[in-house]
Amino acid sequence: PPNLKVLQCVDELDNAVNLISKDCQHHIYNFKYNMTHDPHFDDAAQRQCSKDIKLIDECDEFVGKRGSGRLVSCLYDRLGNITEPSCRYFINQMRAVVFNDWTLSEYMVDACMSDINKLECGRLDDDNKAIPHEQGAVIACLSQKYAQLQGSCKKEIFRLAEMESDDYHLDRALFYACRDDRERLCSQVQSGNGRVYRCLYEQKFNTMLSSACRKEVQRRQSLVVANV
Repeated sequence: PPNLKVLQCVDELDNAVNLISKDCQHHIYNFKYNMTHDPHFDDAAQRQCSKDIKLIDECDEFVGKRGSGRLVSCLYDRLGNITEPSCRYFINQMRAVVFNDWTLSEYMVDACMSDINKLECGRLDDDNKAIPHEQGAVIACLSQKYAQLQGSCKKEIFRLAEMESDDYHLDRALFYACRDDRERLCSQVQSGNGRVYRCLYEQKFNTMLSSACRKEVQRRQSLVVANV
């Protein structure tokens, strides 16, 4: 289908976040969301991957949840375990469509879809060259505008912030912006219990801290303060 070919082309771009306007990214995000939440999308997956779905318990549980977007994402996450050639081909074709990080963000999308649309926070990527189609860029956009969020979405963003406070890897925007800074300034700090973030925060006035990392540290701190 023509639309799928466009998404595949976007998926193959090395620098999509800088080549495609944020307005266009938002429209593509919405298209991907609507496509993956179409029950026919799940029906196609079941036709192509019936044997593998039965063998993968984690994915089999989503068979009855047509329109959730989870079945294909689950299969995508377990591509290495898929044995049917037709299923592998189908999942590879769909890689430009599916969202990653559903385990982290599925409830966020349900709670925040209206805010994602209102604030145009649909993203393909983030400014820090994160993995394409991560939800982290969407979460970062919403967290920057938390004062404008509806109650249910704000609650979910704060819930994610609490999860991320224990492991900075979960805050995708912060993680990707600060990878080099962490190695340069906090390499002796062990991950867990918010230690890496606290170290980076303590370095926020250090001239060796990159501007991209400083921006994400400040965003995160604003969210922490708002949730006190």
